[in-house]
Amino acid sequence: MLPNFYKFHIVNNTGATIQFSTDGANNTFTITAVPWKFDSNGALEYGSELTLFADPTADLTDGSSLEAAAEIDNTTNKYLGLLCRASLLTDATTAGVLDIFWEWSTDGSSGTYPSDEGDFNAEEDLEWLANIVSDDPAEDRGVNFRIE
Repeated sequence: MLPNFYKFHIVNNTGATIQFSTDGANNTFTITAVPWKFDSNGALEYGSELTLFADPTADLTDGSSLEAAAEIDNTTNKYLGLLCRASLLTDATTAGVLDIFWEWSTDGSSGTYPSDEGDFNAEEDLEWLANIVSDDPAEDRGVNFRIE
């Protein structure tokens, strides 16, 4: 079930720096999703496709993490789950994975997240969702995952 407020992080374990800002034309990352919930009659209802994470604005060195630009507010739509697709395009010579994590706040918008802690480590403190295996710069890579 989706919380009221949540956001995504990625961790670069590809063995290379991904130049999202200095070479954004050749390096992109996005997460899109179709949300779902039950209507007042109990029938499954899908929402419109959402972009949850789009084109980081900073380069990401190997072993580093990056947070999505904004939290997602689910208080109005009250979606229960997401059918997601993450996509990575990079011209970096990679031999590893880009890991996808998420976190949520229990105390409202711009609330307290695990990433606010002084000793934050995305791989230790957040919930892992999926990874994109990136081992060839000539390939565009994607992965499906779900959050329920």
